[in-house]
Amino acid sequence: MAPKEQREDILKTNRTMPRVKVIAVLSSRDTQNATYDNALIAEAAKVALNALK
Repeated sequence: MAPKEQREDILKTNRTMPRVKVIAVLSSRDTQNATYDNALIAEAAKVALNALK
């Protein structure tokens, strides 16, 4: 266990850090040679982030 002073520093740091949201957008392809649709992935990420607001 960390010393009390160190734990307090960690708590202070966590309180001053901005809230960060992390998501992973997963996709699949129907065929092995299918192309990626980066615009679709970007739109899915945008929709997911807006839903978290």
